[in-house]
Amino acid sequence: MLVLRGVLGALYLIAYFYTISKIPLTDASILAHLSPIFVIIMSAIFLKENISGKIALMLPIIFIGALLLVKPFDYSSYSVYAFVGVLSAMLGQLYLTKAFTHEKAVVVEVTRYIGIVYNAMRGFLFWGEVPGIVTIAGGVLIVAGCMALSRVEPA
Repeated sequence: MLVLRGVLGALYLIAYFYTISKIPLTDASILAHLSPIFVIIMSAIFLKENISGKIALMLPIIFIGALLLVKPFDYSSYSVYAFVGVLSAMLGQLYLTKAFTHEKAVVVEVTRYIGIVYNAMRGFLFWGEVPGIVTIAGGVLIVAGCMALSRVEPA
């Protein structure tokens, strides 16, 4: 299990660094913070946890936010790089799952959203990146949806 954890952690880092080398840091950071979604999906699949109706209603909002960032119908290299960013979120969640055995996973995960603010500031200060309206809209949907998920009691 330790070797698997190491491999998944390495894949997460490779995918994340690849993504931030290809798309704006804010976009990559927001995509990497999709991991609460993967907590819910993986807990339903592997732990057989029930997904409440409130959670099921919030998931589409978060997916719409992710679609705004990934731009799947654009067929540009950006959408491919953004997809790798989503992949890094999934791999990162696999890597971090063990850390969430001491507290409700979604609550712990939501505290990581301050990193988006810091990454947006770094992107602006060091590379002159200014998030566009689509990035802001997608980011708001993802962050607000995931924060709302932290307030929902499990089924």
